[in-house]
This record gives sequence, C-alpha cells and structure tokens, in this order.
Amino acid sequence: MKKLFTLIAVALFSGMTLFAQNIVLSNLSHPVANGDTVKVYGSSLVMLSSHVDVTNTTSSSDSIICRRFNPDTVLGSTNSICWGGSCWPIGVSVTPPEVIAAGATVTVFSGDYNANGYVGTSYIRYTFFNKYSIHDTVCFVAEYNASLGINESDARMSSLDVYPNPANSSAVIKYSVGVADASARIVISNLLGKEIITLAATEKEGLVKFETDNLCSGLYFYSFVTGNKVVATKKFVVNHK
Repeated sequence: MKKLFTLIAVALFSGMTLFAQNIVLSNLSHPVANGDTVKVYGSSLVMLSSHVDVTNTTSSSDSIICRRFNPDTVLGSTNSICWGGSCWPIGVSVTPPEVIAAGATVTVFSGDYNANGYVGTSYIRYTFFNKYSIHDTVCFVAEYNASLGINESDARMSSLDVYPNPANSSAVIKYSVGVADASARIVISNLLGKEIITLAATEKEGLVKFETDNLCSGLYFYSFVTGNKVVATKKFVVNHK
C-alpha cells in the first residue's frame, strides 16, 4: 500500500509542478515545496495537527479551496480539515473557498488527525487550488506518526469542548474528568505552541470562560493538563467579524 501511495504521490507531483506558481506554502516560515512531506509526531491518544501558511503571490485576490485525500491511513483513525475560518466534519473532504488578498498570507489551515488509540503512521495529502483555475494548484503530504503515549487510564478525560467555535470576543470551555486534580489546568496555545492563557480546572467538571477579543483571528489549541501530562488537546478558531 505504501508503494502504491508513493507512485500516486510522484505522479501527482509531476503533473502539478507546472501550476504551483501562484500559491505558496510554508511551515514555521520555512518553504514547503509542492509535494513535500510534513511530519507530525505524538501520542495516539491526543489530536495531532499539521499546519501550513498559504500565500497568494498574485496581484489580485484568489479564492482558494482545500481538498483532502487519504491514500494510506491507520484503520480506526479519523481526520478532518480546518480552512476558511471553520473546522469541518470528518466527512468533508473539499472545503468552501477562503479568499486570500493579493500578496497576503493566511494561517488558518490545520489538518487534524485523531489516532483514537491506534498506533501507526498515516499519510494524508492536502491540495490547495484556485476556485476559478484548478491548474493553479499546490499540495503537501502530512505524515502523522502516532505512538504509545500516556496511558488511557491516566487521561481520565470524559469530555472537553469549547463554544462558540469560531469565537469572537469570548469562549467557554466545558470539561469533565473522572477524578479532580489540584494541579489540573487548561492551557490555550497558538500554532507555534506558545502558551497564551492558563485556566485552572481543578474540579471534576466545570465551565471556564476566557476572553478572545485580544487574540488575533486564527487557529488555537486548548489542552487539558494534569501535572506535566497533556491528556487531551482540541482546537478552536478565533474569527473577529
């Protein structure tokens, strides 16, 4: 199966190199060439995410669509896309367009992968193309490497959700755990992993409100942490209208 994926990737890359001039990808300010692989490592019990910035190098606005293709994924895993200011259900493989101004870069893409406890490596290709010119295309492959991490019994996480999502001026995180922990907290971080907000979550369940009006529009993570262990991570979007 891996050989088949490699052949598919090579064929697609060869056919796209002529049309990848107007959309440019980067990751942490490093260029991501058309067909490149971005590797992500983490526990099979938490969400893994791949990120790229998308730049429109033309002199006019473009409507860019993201398409997901799963050529080789671990059985039992699930994955989804965040693009265009929204996070889409796992059944959505082609998103509505995101309008990117001339010369502008957007940082709202995230490919989310949940191994659901299954260890292994999955490959998912994300293609970005102009709504009005499908030949104006660029793609990258995310390699998700999910390994054994914290024990499921250590996580004790029953639920962790945020609303509204996307958020504008504020948001509320609802959590529920099996055992209260005086060290438990919810950490809000940006795409670079920098911790922005830390919220106490010492009860077995609760609602924690935090302000988002001072955060830039884009993607953020919220993680439930006990001691030094991240037991659950999810993502939310800030969208200032």
